[in-house]
Amino acid sequence: MIRPGHRHVRVRPLAAATVALFMVAACGAAGGSGASPTGRPDATGSGEPSPIRSDGSMRLVGTAWKAILVDGQPTVDGNEPTARFGPTDVTGTTGCNSYAGSYRYASGSITFSDVRSTAIGCEGAIGAVEQRFIKALTGASTVAGDSTSRLVIDGSGGSITFVVTTQPAGG
Repeated sequence: MIRPGHRHVRVRPLAAATVALFMVAACGAAGGSGASPTGRPDATGSGEPSPIRSDGSMRLVGTAWKAILVDGQPTVDGNEPTARFGPTDVTGTTGCNSYAGSYRYASGSITFSDVRSTAIGCEGAIGAVEQRFIKALTGASTVAGDSTSRLVIDGSGGSITFVVTTQPAGG
């Protein structure tokens, strides 16, 4: 029975089967095989391609990262520094404080400027990581991706090794 004001829509069995087939195919394609379309491991587990391309170039804009090493030393679990890259800005946390600044990236070269942060007192291991992180970030001159889709920023202030994250990266 059709109610007043409602139109009756008749779905043909072949059309419904075709739509169902496309939906199943799309789910299989987006199912997260653990590899990106380039064949490189999907570091996020999300099915998204790695920001680090197979030719070594990378895409920073719109990516978010979590530091696992700062100047060769591990970060503090649960308080890892982060970085989220916009078109010309970077935001994140030092593991304790939020920070923001500008960056320039071109062909393996990166510089950060106007980096500022909140001023919560950070003590112990978290404070030590924060100091090394800010020093490495502001002294950065090179950026590269490694074979495991990690981002390595290096320069006069030390190095930072990041893994890509799907979590918001502060700021």
